[in-house]
Amino acid sequence: MNRVQEISREPIAPESSEKQLKVYEIIDYLQAHYVEKLTLEQLSETFFISSTYLCRLFKQTTGFTIVEYLNYIRIKEAQRLLQSTNTKVTAIAENTGFDSIAHFGRVFKHIAKCSPLQYRKQNR
Repeated sequence: MNRVQEISREPIAPESSEKQLKVYEIIDYLQAHYVEKLTLEQLSETFFISSTYLCRLFKQTTGFTIVEYLNYIRIKEAQRLLQSTNTKVTAIAENTGFDSIAHFGRVFKHIAKCSPLQYRKQNR
């Protein structure tokens, strides 16, 4: 997932610049609204493009699906909260946009390679 950090705003070819700028807008939106329950339909309406095209464009530009990218943003914030606060894991899951603690735990373990509690113990 370090590829997320590699997405930069370097000069781009004119024919692709409009598409990449659209993806940067979507990324900015995801970073600002990651706590909300976001749907593909909502995103496609917000950015005035079809959900199919949105998914394809995002994946081609970033190498990630929208869900992968959104989960990465959410888990990075959860890691920050686990390190810097004493907030309960259930509250952190809720505050980072996850509907269930079970789903949060699965996604966290997939990205961080350990459970949220293990992460907190290792990074305090």
